[in-house]
Amino acid sequence: MSLTESLPQRPQHTLTAHRGAVNACTFTTTGSYLLTGGQDRTIQLWNIATGDNVSVFHGHGWAVHDIAVAPTDTRFASGGGDRGVFLWDVVTCRVLRKWTGHTQRTNTVQFNAQGTVLASGSFDTTVQLWDCRSSAARPIQVLDDAKDSVTCIDINDHEVMAASVDGSCRIYDLRTGTLLTDYVGSPLSSCAFSKDNQCILLSVLDSTLRLVDRSNGSLLNQ
Repeated sequence: MSLTESLPQRPQHTLTAHRGAVNACTFTTTGSYLLTGGQDRTIQLWNIATGDNVSVFHGHGWAVHDIAVAPTDTRFASGGGDRGVFLWDVVTCRVLRKWTGHTQRTNTVQFNAQGTVLASGSFDTTVQLWDCRSSAARPIQVLDDAKDSVTCIDINDHEVMAASVDGSCRIYDLRTGTLLTDYVGSPLSSCAFSKDNQCILLSVLDSTLRLVDRSNGSLLNQ
């Protein structure tokens, strides 16, 4: 059986509630629920089994661009056009924290594996790290090496990877303070570590996906 044949051919549900474009969607860690964020400034929680709309989260002043779920599923984070980074309580639908360190829209948010640190990337070219256990209003660290908008972040243990429109993928080792830059040349839209941490996968705006060997930077597939 081919990969195409093994994929579902019909939608299980069509979820309709946002007014305008849907910019972000992410499953909870159990896979039982889905969070969506839209141009209408709302975040909506869906039951995957039934297709029912469970909750609507209001708080953003502009479009929601990205959503990340904490490992416990009790909290999630969001970023959007209002430049804020929001930490939400799933049960109460309330904002637990709102950080305002970015000067332009927030494109991407990502938790570490423990859910204690949240990273946000912005059109202002910075990656900012936030302590989810603290009430501090300022980021614990600002990574400002990108020369253009940061489009995507992935976190693997003590490493933060950031893709940018400047054509570079940067990996920060927070333990040693070192920075590894992989220059691709074309603007990047997303990045991800492989599960074994041996490779990175990059989505490039030249219509390619690139699989890169971390040990030597060689292109494994495209």
